[in-house]
Amino acid sequence: NYEFSALRDNRGVFYAYNSLVGSGTEEDPYIINDADTLYMIIASGGTHYGVPQYYKLGCNIDLEGKQWVDIDTFENTTYNVVFYQYVPFAGTIDGDGHTISNLYSAPANGSYAGFVPQLADGGVVKNINFLNCYAYSDNGDEAGVVAGEVNGTIENCSIEKSLTEHLYAPLDIFSDSGCELTDCYVVDIEGNITYSNGI
Repeated sequence: NYEFSALRDNRGVFYAYNSLVGSGTEEDPYIINDADTLYMIIASGGTHYGVPQYYKLGCNIDLEGKQWVDIDTFENTTYNVVFYQYVPFAGTIDGDGHTISNLYSAPANGSYAGFVPQLADGGVVKNINFLNCYAYSDNGDEAGVVAGEVNGTIENCSIEKSLTEHLYAPLDIFSDSGCELTDCYVVDIEGNITYSNGI
């Protein structure tokens, strides 16, 4: 089946990099200025042909009403050429102090949920504020506002007025499976602040 072969062979490939400002290096990251581009970057794992890329938010991004990435995400263009297909995030995304608001991650299949459903070894999420976000998994997979399954690094992120729910820990905000978590804090719905300087 040609479509299946294309999906298999092009996982983690995102074909719209030439439309972004930047070159994807640490010194010259791709700049993300809208929700659709952010979605595609997360969905394609932050890599291009397996090579991790660097990204930076250029503004605050509101995800209100946008169905978010899950592990079944893929997109075809004409003639079954794959535009992107979900893989765990292995790139580096730097929020540069900007805010992502109104994330709603509740996959229909009940799988890993969060801004990054799965953060791979070597993947980095940093310097992002999350406001009014929700992550939900109901089949035992992990969920967290920043990331569900985590094997990478989360640093200097904040979460405010947000909630995570999943089968085993209904109040968990950061999932911490294999996570390196530094200089992050959570402000819960009651206004209480919890700091983390490393797990």
